[in-house]
Amino acid sequence: MQILYFSIFIISLAGLLFLFHFVRMRLYGGPFVMFVSLLWVFAYITGILGYKADVSIFDYFTLHIRYSSSIYALIFVGLLLAYVCEGTREGRNLILVSLGSQIVIGLSQPFLFNLAGISLTGDQAKAAEILFKPSARPFAVSIFAAIVDLFFAVTFFQFMVNRLSRKALALPLFVSLVATMALDSVIFLGLNYPDVFLQKLPSHLIFKTIIVSVLSVPLALYLRYLKGHMHLNLNRGSLDIFRTIENLEKDLEKANKELRAYADNLEVMVEERTHEIKQKQELLDLELEMAAEVQKSMLPDSERLPGINFAVSYLPCSSVSGDLYDFGKFTDDEYFFFIADISGHGVPSALVGAMCKMSLSRINLRSTSPGNVLSVISRTIQPVTGNHYLTAIFVTVSKKDRELVYANGAHVTPLLLSPSSQCVTLEPTGSIIGTELVSNSFTQKRIRYPAGSRLVLYTDCVTEHRNTDRVEFGLDRFRQIMLDSLNRTPQEALDTVLQSLRAYDATEFSDDLTLLIVDLP
Repeated sequence: MQILYFSIFIISLAGLLFLFHFVRMRLYGGPFVMFVSLLWVFAYITGILGYKADVSIFDYFTLHIRYSSSIYALIFVGLLLAYVCEGTREGRNLILVSLGSQIVIGLSQPFLFNLAGISLTGDQAKAAEILFKPSARPFAVSIFAAIVDLFFAVTFFQFMVNRLSRKALALPLFVSLVATMALDSVIFLGLNYPDVFLQKLPSHLIFKTIIVSVLSVPLALYLRYLKGHMHLNLNRGSLDIFRTIENLEKDLEKANKELRAYADNLEVMVEERTHEIKQKQELLDLELEMAAEVQKSMLPDSERLPGINFAVSYLPCSSVSGDLYDFGKFTDDEYFFFIADISGHGVPSALVGAMCKMSLSRINLRSTSPGNVLSVISRTIQPVTGNHYLTAIFVTVSKKDRELVYANGAHVTPLLLSPSSQCVTLEPTGSIIGTELVSNSFTQKRIRYPAGSRLVLYTDCVTEHRNTDRVEFGLDRFRQIMLDSLNRTPQEALDTVLQSLRAYDATEFSDDLTLLIVDLP
């Protein structure tokens, strides 16, 4: 079964390689270059994870065929295709793309490894550590092997073509690919595993020869097809690609020195960067913790509503919230309730919420109508809202007259439930708050309510919570739960709503959630 999966995998990649090259020859070369770059990523991932297919031979010898080496062979096939079909310049460009892919992969390791350490936990963090843990020595060996192997593949192929021009094209292709893969094994094993070099080398040479044998025939047939239809000239002259590259040995020596210096400093660089990131994260966590404590201190406590049966839930989706609520008592017969939802969530929304709370605290709420309360808040916070805005509702309740007066600035409609299961929604009486784009004028409405009525104020997370099918919880479902809970206490009704939301979808809420349920006096 392993060899079947391996065969399907390699045949699929080879087919895509030939397809993208054919598209390159006929239309556009971008997809071919991107696919070769992607092959480097596949080779890196399968190599790190140790993907291989085990093949038993004669019941006493098991051949381990590495996926990464097979993908590596495909990269050399792509390089030979570019060189044979388009010449020195395109062959050189693909070599540079290949080297660039290797360097990007290597240089990304420290960043991704450290990023995983501060943003991932559990199995995800373990997987990231396996994939991205920086390793200077293998990285340096990989770059060195890539430089040598890529240039050697083109050089040796051209050398073979010049001397075997009358032979079948599959022969120089096969010999040059086998020689390149053998050279890669020598470099890879010699530099990474010198102690077991002789034990591992035969197995590497055997399975790489098998891979090259499988790839050489379709490659030769494809090139022969292109030669017949596009008049390709394969006899370019020995070492043609190097005529445009001067002082290769000096360049390689310089690259080796830079890689050695990078390897020597990598551990120190990573340690310093990790310490710096950790310090910044600790400072950020402390600041967010302080901001959350300040925000909680602005919320009212139950002592401000003596004799009123109510329940409230305040659940920020991050350290700080973009929701805000308040309530209080004017006289023994008069009360007020306020709830607001700032656009977005997190620190920016929390700052706007703090300004809104400060503005509310400076208003003489008893002598100001609900509509004027929202108007004052809107004008006060406009200079600091920026791209943010808020929706809000301000409600006053008269126990003596059993009358409710409210102004709703584009907020989700609160519910007023009667003991007979009648439901009245407190519709908006004005637009959003805190922006110059709309009017700061808000009207208000009066509603008389029977004894035993219940007022439900909430933010949009309650009705807009989505399940895995992206379907919202919805106002109808929420309203029915509240009607079914009329004979329960406000706290029991609130718990029922939260349980229903989590049963609808168990993931964390994607927005701040506030829910206030009050039995009106």
